[in-house]
Amino acid sequence: RLKKGGLPNACLALVRVRAPAAPALQARRKALNLALVIDRSGSMSGRPLEEAKRCVGMIIDRLSPRDRASIVTYDSTVDTIVPAQNVTDTAVFHRALAQVGSGGMTALFGGWLAGAEQAALGANDDYISRVMLLSDGCANEGPDSLEDIAPHVRTMAASGVSTSTCGLGNGFNEDLMMGMAKAGQGQGYYGD
Repeated sequence: RLKKGGLPNACLALVRVRAPAAPALQARRKALNLALVIDRSGSMSGRPLEEAKRCVGMIIDRLSPRDRASIVTYDSTVDTIVPAQNVTDTAVFHRALAQVGSGGMTALFGGWLAGAEQAALGANDDYISRVMLLSDGCANEGPDSLEDIAPHVRTMAASGVSTSTCGLGNGFNEDLMMGMAKAGQGQGYYGD
């Protein structure tokens, strides 16, 4: 209806929307086979290392007993602190994480390779197998350039073990970390 002057009167309306009921059975996700690789070198001291440990702890807490995981840490030396296993007891992973401290040089390739080997142990069509590398990417021991590392990452991806990276710290090596993720058919992330 029109008011004098030809302008319509305001009209208020109440609209109700109801979503359909959720499906009874949600599709079950594929099981995960993760190698969580943490750079514990001196350049990761403080907040970056603590954030890496916190992230790995959060990932572990979200896995189910049918998922597999391992934790590898590295500085000048590489240590598999939790070998690949089903995540039936998250306390095993958290106890190992609590012992991780920083120091030493950065053997990034060696750490990544140890993680890739752990992920390869359980790689098959029943799992999504992936290395998750958490580092500032400041490699300074062993192979340290994208040109040297990418072919190995690419080979592992072709064999069913992809690589994702999380660059930590304000000065992380973006070219290396993002390049590894791209070569590894994974995702590249970064954070302070």
